[in-house]
Amino acid sequence: MKSLFDKPSSPFINAWWVEIVTDAPQCLYYFGPFENEAQAAQAQTGYGGNLDQEAAELLRISVMQCPKPSQMIVEYPYPAHVK
Repeated sequence: MKSLFDKPSSPFINAWWVEIVTDAPQCLYYFGPFENEAQAAQAQTGYGGNLDQEAAELLRISVMQCPKPSQMIVEYPYPAHVK
């Protein structure tokens, strides 16, 4: 499957992402990209539910517009903007 970033002059340079912060395990997860905020917001419940079923302790779920994260899963210690 092709990525949304494979398109020339992609409108997804600042796509929408779901960011989930968990405390157990201490991780930061990014899911996406999404074309718009509504799509990301609709998907966030499913991603949070999947992590919850895996017994992750959810701290925060956010929808944001930003460039593609350099890592889709970041383990502890958290980046400075999460603290």
